[in-house]
Order: sequence, then C-alpha cells, then structure tokens
Amino acid sequence: MTDAPALESHGRCPVCEQEVVFASADSWLRDGFKCLTCGSVPRERAMMRVLAQLAPHWRELALHESSGCSVSSNRLREQCRGYVATQYDPATPWGEIHPHGYRSEDLEAQTFADETFDIVVTQDVFEHLFAPDRAISEIARTLKPGGFHICTVPIVRKAAPSVRRARRRRDGSVDRKSVV
Repeated sequence: MTDAPALESHGRCPVCEQEVVFASADSWLRDGFKCLTCGSVPRERAMMRVLAQLAPHWRELALHESSGCSVSSNRLREQCRGYVATQYDPATPWGEIHPHGYRSEDLEAQTFADETFDIVVTQDVFEHLFAPDRAISEIARTLKPGGFHICTVPIVRKAAPSVRRARRRRDGSVDRKSVV
C-alpha cells in the first residue's frame, strides 16, 4: 500500500501548459510538490509564470540560461528560438561548446558580447558563485536595453547560517576540499 500524498492540488501548470494534479509525498514542498504530468517543481513553475507575464513572446527572443538542467529548461530549449544554455565547465575553454551541447561560461566573467540577450535565467545558481556581484554586473552587461533577469534562489531553512563549502584557487579552479 502506498502512502497518501502530503499535499495534492489541481491546477494549470505553466511549464507543460496543461490542467494537472500537483502532489508531494512529503512536507518539504520546494522539491517535492511536482506536476504529475511534466515533473516540474514550484520554482520552475514560478519562473515560467513570470517569464510568460513579462515576455509573452519569449519564444522569439534571445534567452541565456545558466546551468539549465530542469524540466523548464527542456521547454525553453525546445521552444525558444534564441535559447543558449551555459554551464560552468573549466575543463572546456570559456565560450566553446561542450559535446553535450552547452556553452562553457563563467557567469562572473562571460565571453558574450554586450547587449546579446533579451532575457537571462538563473535557477538556483547564485548560491554557488564566489562573486555574485560580478555575475550581476556581467548579466547586466549582456542584457539588451529593456531586457531582464529572472533568478531563483533556494529557500533558507529557518535561520541556519551559510556554510562555505569551496574556495577558488589562484588559477581559477575550484577547491571543494578545504573550507575557507
């Protein structure tokens, strides 16, 4: 016998654009409250709703998504003519395309020309950056006039302090073993 969901709700999913059931097996809804049709989670649905409200014609725009690897990323990749996916991958030279199809970019020092994109999307990326202020400057530099950035960040559980889990070495590589 399976356990009943902790929460179940009916509604329209902005990712798959269908009438669906949303359900979660546990009380941690952030990653568990999924669309049972496409598998999207709340942050993806919120991002797609904001995108549709701010730019209903997003499918025709130039859109950069950093670290896109979600259900909503798949929809953007399939439907947006000007979609560019990037990942932080120091093993691939910055600006080059990895065999898996993404472009290697450091969000803090991008190789894109000024005013390249109408929209930049970062879903749960900023908590991994060493210099988020530089990333914000770079995103602003690569946005066309009137462009915008949609950003999601994880929900903080209670008042737990942040813990640094890595540091950047002088050569730019990441040391995940020593905590600063």
